[in-house]
Amino acid sequence: MNLTKKEIPALYKEIVALYDKHLKKHKITLPQLKRGSDFSKDAIVLCALYKYIGKAITKTELTKIVRKFHPDTYDVQQARHLARQRGFYIESGTRNNDPTKLKHGEYRLKTLKKPDPSFSGIAGHRSAKGGKTFTEIKRNYNNRCATCGSEEGQTHLKVPDKTTKLQEGHMDPNKPLDESNTIPQCDECNRAYRDWFVFDGTGRVIDINIKAARWRQKYNLK
Repeated sequence: MNLTKKEIPALYKEIVALYDKHLKKHKITLPQLKRGSDFSKDAIVLCALYKYIGKAITKTELTKIVRKFHPDTYDVQQARHLARQRGFYIESGTRNNDPTKLKHGEYRLKTLKKPDPSFSGIAGHRSAKGGKTFTEIKRNYNNRCATCGSEEGQTHLKVPDKTTKLQEGHMDPNKPLDESNTIPQCDECNRAYRDWFVFDGTGRVIDINIKAARWRQKYNLK
């Protein structure tokens, strides 16, 4: 896998054309080509994925490409951010979009003609992948914790000596725990975050729960 300085502007131009035609109306946010005089990391990764559209690229390969332009880069998270926060249809082995073809740490740009199916189009957030029962909700998240990605019944990704157990977690602790406000969280994440934060449908923190006792005490709120 390779990406040259000369290729990036040309690839980006093609991406912009497809974005304007197919994605802009869905409120997908296009990364800037440059930050100052340098290519932005988001643009580099998006161009690399577009150059090899339909093919799997590992996180290691993407990191090597980015390091050609940003030598001090330690770890590239841009592919995940482009999908989760911006809405690009990027499949991931970590998210198990297609576990028969993608391995852990692999990414693949599916298309630039439609957004990620689970992207809500609201401020870069995603909606909950609901279901009539918690079993269905878990299935829609590939039986993984929405916050840390640990798979139910398997070794916990953050606590290797524990087996992952999924629980019903509130997206917003101030609302009822129904199918539109429920995400699967492992017992570790559910216990750690308690009722302190508000999550989006991907398990990402988007706000603090100002009504939680922790914040009322810390900031002397009534």
